[in-house]
Amino acid sequence: GAFGSPSDLDGNQRIIILFTPAVNRLTPKGSSSFIGGFFYGNDLLPDQTGSNKGEVFYALVPDPTGIYSVVQTKSSVLTNVPAILAHEFMHMINFNERVLVRQAAGQEALWLSEALAQMAEELVARAYDGLGDATSAELFRSGARTRAKKYLQRPDTVSLVVSAGQGSLPERGAGFLFLMYVDDQEKGDILGRLTRTTRTGVTNVEA
Repeated sequence: GAFGSPSDLDGNQRIIILFTPAVNRLTPKGSSSFIGGFFYGNDLLPDQTGSNKGEVFYALVPDPTGIYSVVQTKSSVLTNVPAILAHEFMHMINFNERVLVRQAAGQEALWLSEALAQMAEELVARAYDGLGDATSAELFRSGARTRAKKYLQRPDTVSLVVSAGQGSLPERGAGFLFLMYVDDQEKGDILGRLTRTTRTGVTNVEA
Protein backbone atom coordinates (compact mmCIF):
# COMPACT_ATOMS: atom_id res chain seq x y z
CA GLY A 1 0.00 0.00 0.00
CA ALA A 2 2.86 2.39 0.68
CA PHE A 3 4.79 1.70 -2.51
CA GLY A 4 2.48 0.28 -5.18
CA SER A 5 1.37 -3.11 -6.44
CA PRO A 6 3.25 -6.33 -7.11
CA SER A 7 2.76 -8.18 -10.36
CA ASP A 8 1.04 -11.55 -10.70
CA LEU A 9 2.70 -12.79 -13.84
CA ASP A 10 1.78 -16.45 -13.32
CA GLY A 11 -1.78 -15.66 -12.20
CA ASN A 12 -1.62 -17.72 -9.00
CA GLN A 13 -2.14 -14.82 -6.53
CA ARG A 14 0.93 -16.04 -4.67
CA ILE A 15 4.61 -15.28 -4.22
CA ILE A 16 6.79 -18.37 -4.00
CA ILE A 17 9.44 -18.37 -1.28
CA LEU A 18 12.25 -20.75 -2.19
CA PHE A 19 14.66 -21.63 0.62
CA THR A 20 17.86 -22.82 -1.01
CA PRO A 21 21.55 -23.25 -0.13
CA ALA A 22 22.29 -21.44 -3.38
CA VAL A 23 21.65 -18.23 -1.40
CA ASN A 24 24.04 -19.32 1.36
CA ARG A 25 26.76 -19.93 -1.23
CA LEU A 26 26.61 -16.29 -2.34
CA THR A 27 28.44 -15.37 0.88
CA PRO A 28 32.14 -16.33 0.95
CA LYS A 29 33.17 -18.41 3.95
CA GLY A 30 34.69 -16.32 6.70
CA SER A 31 32.65 -13.20 5.86
CA SER A 32 31.49 -10.98 8.70
CA SER A 33 28.16 -10.31 6.96
CA PHE A 34 25.96 -12.44 4.71
CA ILE A 35 23.42 -12.38 1.90
CA GLY A 36 20.13 -13.61 3.28
CA GLY A 37 17.94 -13.54 0.20
CA PHE A 38 17.07 -11.79 -3.01
CA PHE A 39 14.46 -11.13 -5.69
CA TYR A 40 15.51 -11.69 -9.30
CA GLY A 41 13.84 -9.30 -11.74
CA ASN A 42 14.55 -11.66 -14.62
CA ASP A 43 11.83 -13.95 -13.22
CA LEU A 44 9.28 -11.31 -14.26
CA LEU A 45 10.59 -11.16 -17.83
CA PRO A 46 9.21 -14.43 -19.27
CA ASP A 47 11.00 -14.07 -22.61
CA GLN A 48 14.41 -13.94 -20.93
CA THR A 49 16.62 -17.03 -20.58
CA GLY A 50 16.47 -18.43 -17.04
CA SER A 51 13.22 -16.70 -16.12
CA ASN A 52 10.94 -18.62 -13.77
CA LYS A 53 8.00 -16.68 -15.25
CA GLY A 54 6.56 -15.77 -11.88
CA GLU A 55 7.07 -14.06 -8.53
CA VAL A 56 9.76 -15.78 -6.43
CA PHE A 57 11.78 -14.81 -3.36
CA TYR A 58 14.99 -16.74 -2.67
CA ALA A 59 16.12 -17.19 0.93
CA LEU A 60 18.98 -18.93 2.72
CA VAL A 61 18.64 -22.19 4.66
CA PRO A 62 19.89 -23.18 8.12
CA ASP A 63 23.51 -24.33 7.88
CA PRO A 64 24.60 -25.00 11.48
CA THR A 65 27.95 -26.56 10.53
CA GLY A 66 28.88 -24.09 7.80
CA ILE A 67 28.79 -26.54 4.90
CA TYR A 68 27.73 -23.95 2.32
CA SER A 69 29.08 -20.73 3.81
CA VAL A 70 29.10 -18.99 7.19
CA VAL A 71 27.26 -20.78 9.99
CA GLN A 72 23.50 -20.18 10.00
CA THR A 73 21.43 -21.69 12.79
CA LYS A 74 17.71 -22.33 12.44
CA SER A 75 17.15 -19.56 14.97
CA SER A 76 19.18 -17.04 12.96
CA VAL A 77 17.26 -17.87 9.77
CA LEU A 78 13.93 -17.44 11.57
CA THR A 79 15.15 -14.14 12.98
CA ASN A 80 16.53 -12.69 9.74
CA VAL A 81 14.21 -13.92 6.99
CA PRO A 82 11.06 -11.92 7.90
CA ALA A 83 12.81 -8.56 7.38
CA ILE A 84 14.48 -9.90 4.24
CA LEU A 85 11.06 -10.75 2.80
CA ALA A 86 9.73 -7.26 3.54
CA HIS A 87 12.87 -5.82 1.91
CA GLU A 88 12.65 -7.98 -1.21
CA PHE A 89 8.89 -7.43 -1.52
CA MET A 90 9.61 -3.74 -2.05
CA HIS A 91 12.14 -4.59 -4.77
CA MET A 92 9.50 -6.78 -6.44
CA ILE A 93 6.92 -3.98 -6.29
CA ASN A 94 9.49 -1.49 -7.59
CA PHE A 95 10.32 -3.72 -10.56
CA ASN A 96 6.64 -4.09 -11.42
CA GLU A 97 5.83 -0.38 -11.09
CA ARG A 98 8.92 0.82 -13.00
CA VAL A 99 9.68 -1.83 -15.59
CA LEU A 100 6.47 -3.75 -16.23
CA VAL A 101 3.84 -1.03 -15.75
CA ARG A 102 5.73 2.08 -16.91
CA GLN A 103 8.26 0.47 -19.26
CA ALA A 104 11.29 2.17 -17.68
CA ALA A 105 14.53 1.48 -19.51
CA GLY A 106 16.23 0.29 -16.33
CA GLN A 107 15.87 -0.22 -12.61
CA GLU A 108 16.13 2.41 -9.89
CA ALA A 109 19.60 3.61 -8.82
CA LEU A 110 21.05 1.17 -6.29
CA TRP A 111 21.31 3.61 -3.38
CA LEU A 112 17.69 4.73 -3.65
CA SER A 113 16.36 1.26 -4.38
CA GLU A 114 18.06 -0.07 -1.24
CA ALA A 115 16.86 2.89 0.83
CA LEU A 116 13.27 2.22 -0.25
CA ALA A 117 13.59 -1.48 0.57
CA GLN A 118 14.91 -0.66 4.03
CA MET A 119 11.94 1.67 4.51
CA ALA A 120 9.72 -1.36 3.82
CA GLU A 121 11.34 -3.06 6.82
CA GLU A 122 10.72 0.06 8.90
CA LEU A 123 7.06 0.26 7.88
CA VAL A 124 6.42 -3.30 9.03
CA ALA A 125 8.21 -2.51 12.31
CA ARG A 126 5.93 0.51 12.77
CA ALA A 127 2.88 -1.66 12.17
CA TYR A 128 4.00 -4.00 14.95
CA ASP A 129 4.68 -0.98 17.16
CA GLY A 130 1.06 -0.02 16.64
CA LEU A 131 0.00 -3.43 17.87
CA GLY A 132 2.19 -3.10 20.96
CA ASP A 133 4.40 -5.98 19.75
CA ALA A 134 7.91 -4.66 20.37
CA THR A 135 9.53 -8.07 19.88
CA SER A 136 8.22 -8.47 16.34
CA ALA A 137 8.98 -4.83 15.56
CA GLU A 138 12.61 -5.42 16.51
CA LEU A 139 12.86 -8.32 14.02
CA PHE A 140 12.17 -5.87 11.20
CA ARG A 141 14.07 -2.86 12.56
CA SER A 142 17.38 -4.27 13.83
CA GLY A 143 19.05 -4.70 10.43
CA ALA A 144 18.48 -1.14 9.23
CA ARG A 145 19.50 0.21 12.63
CA THR A 146 22.77 -1.72 12.46
CA ARG A 147 23.51 -0.33 8.98
CA ALA A 148 22.64 3.20 10.14
CA LYS A 149 25.03 2.89 13.09
CA LYS A 150 27.83 1.79 10.76
CA TYR A 151 27.30 4.96 8.73
CA LEU A 152 27.17 7.21 11.79
CA GLN A 153 30.47 5.85 13.12
CA ARG A 154 32.37 7.50 10.20
CA PRO A 155 29.98 9.59 8.09
CA ASP A 156 32.89 11.54 6.63
CA THR A 157 34.07 8.42 4.80
CA VAL A 158 30.72 7.34 3.33
CA SER A 159 28.94 8.49 0.18
CA LEU A 160 25.15 8.49 0.08
CA VAL A 161 25.10 7.98 -3.67
CA VAL A 162 26.71 4.58 -4.29
CA SER A 163 28.70 4.72 -7.52
CA ALA A 164 30.12 1.19 -7.73
CA GLY A 165 29.35 -2.35 -6.63
CA GLN A 166 26.44 -3.34 -4.42
CA GLY A 167 26.99 -0.72 -1.75
CA SER A 168 28.61 -1.26 1.64
CA LEU A 169 26.61 -1.59 4.85
CA PRO A 170 27.51 1.99 5.90
CA GLU A 171 26.43 3.29 2.47
CA ARG A 172 23.12 1.50 2.82
CA GLY A 173 22.77 2.95 6.30
CA ALA A 174 23.28 6.43 4.85
CA GLY A 175 20.57 5.83 2.27
CA PHE A 176 18.13 4.59 4.89
CA LEU A 177 18.64 7.60 7.17
CA PHE A 178 18.32 9.99 4.23
CA LEU A 179 15.03 8.48 3.09
CA MET A 180 13.74 8.41 6.68
CA TYR A 181 14.39 12.17 6.70
CA VAL A 182 12.71 12.74 3.34
CA ASP A 183 9.67 10.70 4.41
CA ASP A 184 9.42 12.67 7.65
CA GLN A 185 9.65 16.02 5.85
CA GLU A 186 7.28 15.25 3.00
CA LYS A 187 4.66 13.06 4.73
CA GLY A 188 1.90 11.71 2.50
CA ASP A 189 2.69 9.43 -0.42
CA ILE A 190 6.38 10.24 -0.94
CA LEU A 191 7.47 6.57 -0.85
CA GLY A 192 4.88 5.67 -3.47
CA ARG A 193 5.81 8.64 -5.63
CA LEU A 194 9.46 7.60 -5.56
CA THR A 195 8.46 4.07 -6.60
CA ARG A 196 5.78 4.67 -9.23
CA THR A 197 7.97 6.51 -11.74
CA THR A 198 10.54 6.06 -14.49
CA ARG A 199 12.84 8.71 -12.97
CA THR A 200 16.04 7.50 -11.35
CA GLY A 201 18.19 8.36 -8.35
CA VAL A 202 18.88 12.02 -7.61
CA THR A 203 16.54 13.13 -10.40
CA ASN A 204 13.74 11.09 -8.84
CA VAL A 205 14.27 12.62 -5.41
CA GLU A 206 14.49 16.16 -6.80
CA ALA A 207 11.21 15.70 -8.70
